[in-house]
Amino acid sequence: MREVQNKLKKNEKTLEKQDAFLLYYNQKKEMKEIAALFKKAPRTIYRWIKEVKMAREDGLDPRMSKRKRRRKYPLPVFERIIALK
Repeated sequence: MREVQNKLKKNEKTLEKQDAFLLYYNQKKEMKEIAALFKKAPRTIYRWIKEVKMAREDGLDPRMSKRKRRRKYPLPVFERIIALK
């Protein structure tokens, strides 16, 4: 019984980490906002995101972008810049 509970807790933590990762990269939320949602410290959220990112790179998940940092410009502006080149 304890093994099942431990597996459920571990799975729940993994889902939280993945949700934090997706909020940061897909919805462009800031660390502080995500930390408030999960009631954790921003440093914890940073570690979660780093952990998920490393796991995806090891598994070569095609949905993970290869960008190292966020874009300076909003997506429509960036697309316009690319179109003008």
